[in-house]
Amino acid sequence: MTKLVIMVTTQIEESLQIAEAWQEVGDAPGVTIINSHGLRSLKQQGRDMELPLFVSMASVISKLQKTTQTIFSVVEDDKVEALVKITTDTLGDLLSPDSGIIFVLDVEQVIGLKHYHEDDS
Repeated sequence: MTKLVIMVTTQIEESLQIAEAWQEVGDAPGVTIINSHGLRSLKQQGRDMELPLFVSMASVISKLQKTTQTIFSVVEDDKVEALVKITTDTLGDLLSPDSGIIFVLDVEQVIGLKHYHEDDS
């Protein structure tokens, strides 16, 4: 069965390394990296910046330097454990504060995804 593997981390430097390793080991045709912000972190940083209550979240986000990276990829079931291992080997214990989170979801159907190893003809 096809899976969607999603990882979120504040360790920006390691995220590209993880994404590249996922692509190699997972034979993933695509790995996507998105800059993201956790709501708890946004609220805390907004308080730390002493912004008035009427300032929108978009304004807070534009002023923040601390972001997270969300990485995801659609892979076959037999590749999931390898992606999890790469992630934990790079980030360490995911139960440690500010390390990250990884989760896996079943994918019922995939449309528009072509594996790189398929013939282009």
